[in-house]
Amino acid sequence: MKRPVSTEMLRERLDALVATFDISTITPDPLELVLRYNDPRDQEVAGLIAAAFAYGRADIVVANVGRVLDRMLPSPFAYLSAFQRERALSDFAGFVQSPLRFQLTVRWASFFASATTRATRISVRRLRGLWRFCVAAAFRPPSAG
Repeated sequence: MKRPVSTEMLRERLDALVATFDISTITPDPLELVLRYNDPRDQEVAGLIAAAFAYGRADIVVANVGRVLDRMLPSPFAYLSAFQRERALSDFAGFVQSPLRFQLTVRWASFFASATTRATRISVRRLRGLWRFCVAAAFRPPSAG
């Protein structure tokens, strides 16, 4: 049975990998969208949105997530912190061709905004649960109020 790697050894290995990273080779990768922002809160929101929509070809993911983030300018975190469903319906209209995807995007933003206002950091496990909830909610009519 293998023993887990010590924290110090893991840090050394990860630091060595970071030292080899060449930012000029990142395109197309959703990580490039995170690097648009200086504020760590905006970076986290951009990263979580990129993770939620990351399926398919990287260039298409970057283009689609980029369009979502463009509608949240100048700050994705501020957009979600002051989230208004009616505004999102307008902002994301035409973003996607499928009505289901449109509803998913708005509902996901709504629930993500709610979670963001409760805590500034959201775990990946919580994000996955949030996404599954939004997918399920997209198949139900919006509740009144």
